[in-house]
Amino acid sequence: MQENLKREDSMSLEGFCAYIRLGIQQRMGQAYHVATQNYVKNNGVTLPGLTVMREESNLSPTIYLNGFYENYVRGAKSLEQCEVEIMETYRRNKTDHNVDISFFTEWENARQRIIYKIVNYEANRELLKDVPHRRILDLAMVYSCLVENGITGSATILIHNQHLKLWGTGEEELFHTAMENTPYFQKEKLTGMDSVIEYLTGQKLGNDILDGICSMYVLTVENNLNGAGAVLYKDLLKDFADRMESDFYILPSSVHEMILIPLFTDDMESLSKMVKEVNATQLKPEDVLSDHAYVYRRADNTISMRGETLCLSDLY
Repeated sequence: MQENLKREDSMSLEGFCAYIRLGIQQRMGQAYHVATQNYVKNNGVTLPGLTVMREESNLSPTIYLNGFYENYVRGAKSLEQCEVEIMETYRRNKTDHNVDISFFTEWENARQRIIYKIVNYEANRELLKDVPHRRILDLAMVYSCLVENGITGSATILIHNQHLKLWGTGEEELFHTAMENTPYFQKEKLTGMDSVIEYLTGQKLGNDILDGICSMYVLTVENNLNGAGAVLYKDLLKDFADRMESDFYILPSSVHEMILIPLFTDDMESLSKMVKEVNATQLKPEDVLSDHAYVYRRADNTISMRGETLCLSDLY
């Protein structure tokens, strides 16, 4: 595609995005509109994204181009290979129908689809100036309206302060609505770490390997996206602690999941150090949730960190 253009190793990210947009537009034809723009993601991270919109459609997946650009710069992929992979990504994730979002203009209709997710408070200070939210320890609960939901992902509209004015409602009602809806739309998934490792590696683990691992559990949601907020589901941690007959540590693995470890020894400092190191070396910046561990105490149904305590019973 675009045979009159040649790869230049010094091509900037902006130039790469422009080149790719033209290439995908040529591949898709005039019945489609291909566009690129920068999207502000979690933690203030800005990523270039590409959308492919059919004339009769109002919904398109956003394909982020930074990873493709990195492969191109490293020489791992040619421009044409990048285009082919982007086309494949689009075909896997495209939707073949329009979505009627007229419901969004009326609170009584929109409220049925309000959900929440949790993000880092400090890293999202600029965003939080413009969106209704609730502080949860060092985190913030923000709200979205669920447009479409599937096992591989979902389409949402982030709720801004202007939406509350449109609806004539406030954050308090938004909060209680989201607390009720989110567990319904995003079912929790609590899995032993041994099962996770077996799934990822495709290998059955022996008992010697499982020693010390099977006491760790991964908490997320069914589609594995923005599942860290499941720790706030009513009675979820309490029931888990009762079954384990133990308090436990909560490690913020990412915005997508939490790791639960029964608390047999006081190891908060070393676990927090591990979380911070993993965040710095293994996670994408937009996936980081928090740099330290939390402790859940079943006697009073609380989550604690650095001298601050949240009683989960107060949320309901």
